[in-house]
Amino acid sequence: MDETDEGKTLVELGYARKGVIVLAVRRGDEWHIMPPYTAFKVKNGDILLVKYYSESEEFIEKLEKEEDREEMIEEIQEEEWEE
Repeated sequence: MDETDEGKTLVELGYARKGVIVLAVRRGDEWHIMPPYTAFKVKNGDILLVKYYSESEEFIEKLEKEEDREEMIEEIQEEEWEE
């Protein structure tokens, strides 16, 4: 997700049409589990937890940035150590 996606609903982003299901969205310290596709608007910095078919892998790779993925992994590992 990039800056141009901010303020769009999950329907407007069209992930479901591409075989991508949004299971949850992490916004700051909050998790939005199974957000409503028609009303939930994404913000820059949101982290989307998705499920997708292997046919959608190329689309997913375009959405994610390697440095973002590494940063997310580090954050999750830090949280696990704190618990």
